[in-house]
Amino acid sequence: MCSPAAAVGGGQMALGLLGTYLAYQQAKQATEEANRKKDIRDAGLKEKLLFDYGQGAQAVADTEKQRLQIEEIEQQDLLNEQLNLLRAEGRMEVAELAEGQSTELAKGQVVRESLMAEEQIKTNAGVDKLNLRYRLRDIDTGLDLARLDTINAINSTTYQSDPNQALFMLQGLGSVASSAQTYYSMPESSRQSWFGQGGGGGGSGSNLPNSYTNKGYRKRRRSSGMEGSSYYKYNVGNR
Repeated sequence: MCSPAAAVGGGQMALGLLGTYLAYQQAKQATEEANRKKDIRDAGLKEKLLFDYGQGAQAVADTEKQRLQIEEIEQQDLLNEQLNLLRAEGRMEVAELAEGQSTELAKGQVVRESLMAEEQIKTNAGVDKLNLRYRLRDIDTGLDLARLDTINAINSTTYQSDPNQALFMLQGLGSVASSAQTYYSMPESSRQSWFGQGGGGGGSGSNLPNSYTNKGYRKRRRSSGMEGSSYYKYNVGNR
């Protein structure tokens, strides 16, 4: 028959190992949930970065389109200015023939004004192109910052490793050993109280009611007239 102390040790060990296993399962589920949330968060960050790259590519395409438009407008304005100069010179030559007077001074003034107009056209176009280059630079900088921010955000959280099952079990066994040591270090009377009355591996004193002891049994048999019977001598008197 298993001793009470062994029963307590075995029961505590079973409960300790069960609690350790449940704690391990909870820790494993918590780790899996944390890693799942990280995957969702990282996927969202990557998706946002891809969206930013798409927006940046569209902005670059729009900027390039504006640059081409500015160049076309510049060339068109320069061509118009040259045509205006030719028309002005033609009108002055006609007037010179009609009036018989030289128009060299007037022609020089018209040429100077035409050159100044062309220079202004180029200057305005240059400013517009410079602004577009600044815009491209801002787009590139914004995309670089978005990429770095995404990398930092992803690296700010790490995947959690699964809990070490062997370590959990060792901790559980250590707890069981500590409980067993506490039990065996207790006085005999305190250990018996863990099993209720009459426990503790057959102590010197019985906690059963007096009516169930031999003495009480003899008293009842004596009062009932069975003292001299063979039943009494065999079952009670010889004890």
